[in-house]
Amino acid sequence: MNAARALGQNKFGGHFYQCFWDVIKQEVFDVTLQFFREGWIHPGLNSNAIILIQKFPQVNNIEYIK
Repeated sequence: MNAARALGQNKFGGHFYQCFWDVIKQEVFDVTLQFFREGWIHPGLNSNAIILIQKFPQVNNIEYIK
């Protein structure tokens, strides 16, 4: 896991997991095993975010075409 990669939606990047693996590993294992045993995963763990980055300062809505 690349420690320098961008943070995910949960705001925990690779550096966090590398530094605190000894503290969180059991919970990560438990959640993973729960998924394989029960076929269920908490909805928040399987979600995505789309972020629009404004390229032009004068753009006020997504329909703007230059």
